[in-house]
Amino acid sequence: MFRFPAFCLAVFLPTVAAAQDCKPIRFAPGDDGAFIDDVLPPKVPDGSGGPRCYSLDVRKGQRISVEVVGGDENVAVSVIDVGDARRSFDFVAPSSRVEFVVFQLFPSPEEADYSLLVKAF
Repeated sequence: MFRFPAFCLAVFLPTVAAAQDCKPIRFAPGDDGAFIDDVLPPKVPDGSGGPRCYSLDVRKGQRISVEVVGGDENVAVSVIDVGDARRSFDFVAPSSRVEFVVFQLFPSPEEADYSLLVKAF
């Protein structure tokens, strides 16, 4: 069965991440994680209001967790080279830099707030 939304995410999200600067995530000294609170802008007809890109420098093979822990239920995350459109991921880093994109699963003319918990073990 062909799933068009998943196909679109798999094809276009790596391009989106590469096309924009990803905001680096840095943990406080001694911490193994960080919370990110932000708001996705509304999707408007001119195409603006796109996803947010984040990056995390880690050791290749390190266990990473990315989870949407609060906010709008329409918010999803895709981890480049790992997986698409979920609320949470627990994975082994495929490289020393992990990039992920936060977006509205179903584009909406409304803002979407979110909270992420990003951890490295």
